[in-house]
Amino acid sequence: METISYTLPPEQDGATVRHILKAALHVSSHAISRLTRTENGIRVNGIHARTVDILHTGDVLEVETSDHCPPRVRPTPGPWSLPIVWEDGHLLVVNKPAGMTAHASNFLPDTPTVAGALTWQRARTSCSTRCTGWTRAPPD
Repeated sequence: METISYTLPPEQDGATVRHILKAALHVSSHAISRLTRTENGIRVNGIHARTVDILHTGDVLEVETSDHCPPRVRPTPGPWSLPIVWEDGHLLVVNKPAGMTAHASNFLPDTPTVAGALTWQRARTSCSTRCTGWTRAPPD
């Protein structure tokens, strides 16, 4: 488990722990919520801290990084209908059904996704094409 340490400079004296986590360390609200429920997830000068605590010049804010970034979810391949509208060596256009998400989520790992449907279709055709971006067609 790694720790991020941040020493508060004079210009940030009086800021809250939450403000420094978001503004200086770029920690998401969701990650902050997880850190508050983790024993010693947030510490100031080695002592457990709350997000509403006020920091002063020279204080050392420490955050456990293991809770910082959830593991990345790989798409679950599946035989979901995903009509291909156009395909060449550089571009693939599909007609994504309403309600199908574009990629896998930590919250819904087994949900049908465009990435999962493409992974399944590509595995069946022995294609090694890699998907590098997503965009949405403009409305009619």
